Amino acid sequence: MAVTILIVEDEWIICNDLKDNLENIGYDVAEVLPSGKDAIQYIKNNKPDIVLMDIVLQGGMDGITAAEKIQKCYNVPVIYLTAHSNTDTLDRAKLTNPFGYLVKPVKIREAHIIIEMALAKHESERKLKEREEWFSTTLASIGDAVITTDRKGFVTFLNPVALVLLELRLEDAIGEHFSEIMHILDSQTNKEVESPVATVINEKRVINFIDHILVNSKGRRIPIGDSVAPIKNGEDNIIVGVVFVFSDISERKRIEEENEKLIREREKALEHLKILRGLLPIC
Repeated sequence: MAVTILIVEDEWIICNDLKDNLENIGYDVAEVLPSGKDAIQYIKNNKPDIVLMDIVLQGGMDGITAAEKIQKCYNVPVIYLTAHSNTDTLDRAKLTNPFGYLVKPVKIREAHIIIEMALAKHESERKLKEREEWFSTTLASIGDAVITTDRKGFVTFLNPVALVLLELRLEDAIGEHFSEIMHILDSQTNKEVESPVATVINEKRVINFIDHILVNSKGRRIPIGDSVAPIKNGEDNIIVGVVFVFSDISERKRIEEENEKLIREREKALEHLKILRGLLPIC
């Protein structure tokens, strides 16, 4: 199926020449429009694979403004057409993260290469976004609390369970260093545990803990079991961050303490029973 291209250009001679050349090498030029406003209206109802957008257009909306809206609202890649090398204009254009530039008059071989590279980049970004959304949805739906960080320990993700246990808002946690939001105590010594992020990255292994205490943002102490593991780049196996998974074990601790109390009471009762039966001497 041929790639569909929308050309947004208000110089008709350039439009027609570019359209003919693109169709000659197998592309389908879906439409040629003179303004950014017309382009946005067209894309609302028809989604081309890529847009070739002149930076300077007639009317109240220039190509940069139109491209920004197209990429943000409709996720269609844009390549700029320009005959200008004005620094301020190009600086504005860069802020919209275009998929390439073509200088007029357009050379068709150059256009072919840039269009194919832009399509490949857009497809790669689409797949990456899908994986990230799947990852976020999965972590958000599990019962344990999850925090991820980059290599330096700055928080990149928290799921709802983590936010509830920490009693934090997402905007107050994202971008903060792990050690600033996670205050963990050793349950035996009551001393703060060193942030495990650096340890996991240096040792390149999973670390499990079964008996820590989390002191959350409100000062509430919560017994937790936790595990920290490296996050690796799938292609070259480089560690790019860590994932910290933890859960509130208050109920488990309560049950364990009740069981221990019952065992002690049972042992005490048995001891008294032995005394009563004369099995042990009475001191």
